[in-house]
Amino acid sequence: MKWDFVITRYTIPTNRACRLRIALVADLHDRPCEPLLGALREQQPDVIAVAGDLLERFTPDDGVFDAFEDLDQQTEGYPAWKKAFYHILYHLDALYGRLHKIKRGETQNNMNAYAFLQASGQIAPTYYALGNHERYVNDTDRAAISATGAILLDNAFITTQAGTCLLQIGGLSSRGLAGDTSWLVDFCNTETSNDAAVMKVLLCHHPEYYHRLERVGVRLSDIDLILSGHAHGGQMRLFGKPLFAPGQGFFPKLADGVHDGRLVISRGLSDTAHTPRFNNPMELVMIDIAAENHT
Repeated sequence: MKWDFVITRYTIPTNRACRLRIALVADLHDRPCEPLLGALREQQPDVIAVAGDLLERFTPDDGVFDAFEDLDQQTEGYPAWKKAFYHILYHLDALYGRLHKIKRGETQNNMNAYAFLQASGQIAPTYYALGNHERYVNDTDRAAISATGAILLDNAFITTQAGTCLLQIGGLSSRGLAGDTSWLVDFCNTETSNDAAVMKVLLCHHPEYYHRLERVGVRLSDIDLILSGHAHGGQMRLFGKPLFAPGQGFFPKLADGVHDGRLVISRGLSDTAHTPRFNNPMELVMIDIAAENHT
């Protein structure tokens, strides 16, 4: 199966005595992963960060699907006509994803996603946060994820050694801002005995949550790096500008690239949307954390 994606590289400076290479994988949507794994082996990251929508659990186990469940949060503050318009697009997006599931080589049981996690863990420690397509992840999924060796960060964080850094890495799940966010405040406030060398990295599938974090008591300056996907690069790009992203609408500001030197957004690695990608290649993002004042 032909699969074209590019490798995009960013260097993020830090004043910490720390060097680290992170591979950002987003929006794989259960597609076959061997070309991606080959690229990851070549790039030799210290950490693989999966920022959501790796597998497909878009409907609950009982099959009752409520497509409006999280739209109130995504369209917070929008007028009624605009909310209705996004509801229509939401349904079209879900329909397109199902019609093209077989064409893209997806499985019925997310075996491609689990195979990716199993293999990626042999390349580098792999950390995984949940996106909107994983909103109904169940106990069976969690057990399968755990069996691969990947660490699922579902509104949680851990501290680990990576590269030359003491890394504190957290995962904000797709609906995480609607529930208890005390863990996120703890993530920002936690100190260590060697705080100067600690890098705080948050996996957050939705880039549109970036400024909402401040509403729950998070100071963005307390987080070194926020890694996102979801926007698929705006799906279609005209004159280099993204056209549309869920949760942001037309001409989104947060669809790809680096923002505020902190937010890194992947254009994603699949095409599960109601319109085809145009002038918008899929990408694997490699992020090098480089110390400015240390060798």
